[in-house]
Amino acid sequence: MFIIKAKNVAGSDPAVQGANADTLDGFHASAFALSGHIHTDSSTIEPAFNAALNAALNVSGNAPMYACRAWVNFDGTTTPPTIRASGNISSVTRNGTGDYTVNFTVPMPHSDYSATANYTKTNTAQGSENDGQAIPWNYQENWVRIFVSNGGANAKEGRIVSVSIHC
Repeated sequence: MFIIKAKNVAGSDPAVQGANADTLDGFHASAFALSGHIHTDSSTIEPAFNAALNAALNVSGNAPMYACRAWVNFDGTTTPPTIRASGNISSVTRNGTGDYTVNFTVPMPHSDYSATANYTKTNTAQGSENDGQAIPWNYQENWVRIFVSNGGANAKEGRIVSVSIHC
């Protein structure tokens, strides 16, 4: 997928002088508006596009990039949990002590995604309550369930719980 930036130009803007509908930043792009298809020579556009995208994201090397599909930072000590910040998260449900369901606004394409979770009880790294783990354990297309524990079977509340989804 290519993203084409359109610009509303009045008069003679130096940025577009000498350009035409078939040339975008020096790349040939024949477009057929009625058919809804854009025909390009990907051998010249794709490498340059990837290089520009990598530079914009401060990424080096040729390994593929995968975007985070959903993320959330919430306070699990409140009922319902208080979402501090999120992306593609509609809500977080508190099922019980240390047991949360993170609900996606837009479902994942499948349930074989990667979920990463962590938590802290206090806002300091040396807090005595910061031992344990946050475990994603039930992966569904519409939600993922997170269990916060003391490192064993004992559930505990997470004041700062963070979850990210890669798919």
